[in-house]
Amino acid sequence: AEPKLLYLDCDIVCLCDLGALFSRDLSGHCLGAIAMGEKQGRGHSRRLGLRASTCINSGVLLMNLEKLRRDIPDYAEQLFAIISDPAMRYPDQDALNVFFDARPDGFLYLPDDYNFRIEHDDRAVLPMPDYKGKIIHFAGKKPWNVLTTPGLYYWKYYAKAFPDEDVF
Repeated sequence: AEPKLLYLDCDIVCLCDLGALFSRDLSGHCLGAIAMGEKQGRGHSRRLGLRASTCINSGVLLMNLEKLRRDIPDYAEQLFAIISDPAMRYPDQDALNVFFDARPDGFLYLPDDYNFRIEHDDRAVLPMPDYKGKIIHFAGKKPWNVLTTPGLYYWKYYAKAFPDEDVF
């Protein structure tokens, strides 16, 4: 059984060495995750009734499977019960925030560059070199729906990989 797992959403482009992220010491935490940011995170935190001041975004997760199996053997069942709640706006992400918020060993907060969400501030219009070394997450604005600097750049690779009828 693997001791750790790195999860990446499907709307991610990695412009860094994932080995550096994967080798992070979780220091007894269940998950390594990236906070949403003050404005968005506080709103989600209030909506979910959490004690944490900000929520995590579930697009990039470093999971300490060894600790989860040992300390919370039924964590998957417990998370599924929370996900099933119709009040969960973003079911997987909300469930993780609710479940691990109550645990002091829940989240190890990782640097924002590991989940660089394009929809925040002016991140969608940075010069291409400014994205180097980051994990770009098209969480809100997908490159196929909105023209963004990294979206335009990576869209051409996506378009080459699939037949025209699948892309357009």
